[in-house]
Amino acid sequence: MKLSTKLTLAYTVIVVVVSAMLSLTLYLELRRSQREVIRDQLGDILNLAVTQIDGSFHSLIVSPSDSSVNNTFYRIIQENLATIQGTSDAITRIYTLRQQADQRVVYVVDYQPDEQQVATVGQAVDIITPLLTNGDISATMVEEAPLNLPSGDSVLYGYAPIYDPLGRQDGALVIALDASSVIASEIRARNQALLIFAITLVVVGVLGFWLRRQTTPIGDLLNGAQRLTQGNLEQRVQIRRKDDLGALASAFNTMADSLQARIIAEQQALGELNISNQQLHERTHTLEQAIQEQQRLSETVRKLSLPVIPIADQIIVVPLIGTVDARRSADLIETLLQGVATYRSRVVLIDFTGVPTVDEAAAELLLQALEATHLLGARTLLVGIRPALAETLIHIGADLHTIETAATLQDGCFVP
Repeated sequence: MKLSTKLTLAYTVIVVVVSAMLSLTLYLELRRSQREVIRDQLGDILNLAVTQIDGSFHSLIVSPSDSSVNNTFYRIIQENLATIQGTSDAITRIYTLRQQADQRVVYVVDYQPDEQQVATVGQAVDIITPLLTNGDISATMVEEAPLNLPSGDSVLYGYAPIYDPLGRQDGALVIALDASSVIASEIRARNQALLIFAITLVVVGVLGFWLRRQTTPIGDLLNGAQRLTQGNLEQRVQIRRKDDLGALASAFNTMADSLQARIIAEQQALGELNISNQQLHERTHTLEQAIQEQQRLSETVRKLSLPVIPIADQIIVVPLIGTVDARRSADLIETLLQGVATYRSRVVLIDFTGVPTVDEAAAELLLQALEATHLLGARTLLVGIRPALAETLIHIGADLHTIETAATLQDGCFVP
């Protein structure tokens, strides 16, 4: 979903929700205030009217036979009810009631302009409102909302307690007030709220269309940026506006031009670098081959510099030429052991005639070579030792009694 679409939907939803809440709040507040007015009006009527009902007379009306104008108490209360109803055209019904010991709510004194419709004493009340259901009318009380009667009328019921001279509650005065005007006002308020909401929807639609036109370039910029990041260096946005979005589009195109030029330059430099790397790789490969060849030659020279020559049955000669260092001495040990094992030698002659010098580390390894060949059962003679080697052996503390020597290779061959 495009950003412009999201912004438009978000704006539309927010405004519609706020408008609906305001319209609903306005309607509920108007309905509450109108109902409060009529409830206050009915409460005032009840407070004034209940004073006209004599509680002592009312307590003496207890049986259906008392429902007659011949009964003075009944007639007086009924006349008072008629007077009360005559004070307001909004009063649609007025009567008194009493709750029996069996919890039944019954009429006591009823008044109707048509005498034939008057309820008798003890007759069950036909309309039981929520307040009557609770059964506690200890003070003037008015229903929270009007009731819709089967006849289609809307009336609001209110109750005021009737007390006898001893302060005992003997029943309650009931007044039903016509609430048709309130319902009509509520309908008008609802219609006004719906009209306001409908007008708001139209305004929101117009503003949403305008907002979408304003935010569409943002989506174009976003799409252009996405294509540019995907490698489409030719991507440009075609926005011809003179506001901030137009300036932003121009800046985007300038940035795209600069980015394209920079990437092309970097690609060229990268190509040159790849060529240089290839040349370097080839040179490195050539150098590695030369080094490997040098190592092979060195290994060949090393092996040739320590030859093992069998001169007789079970007698081998190892002639040494050049300087003998620690590494060459280590190779000498390996060569001696392999020669003794290969030729099953009993006598090994190591010729030092061609060795000008031997360092101390090499001399110590040389002694280890003598011990190693001795462990293999071979007798080792050092021939052609020069003074420098003799001094080195003395300096490192070699046991000269265990070292057999001969002046020359020829002498060594004839040592018993």
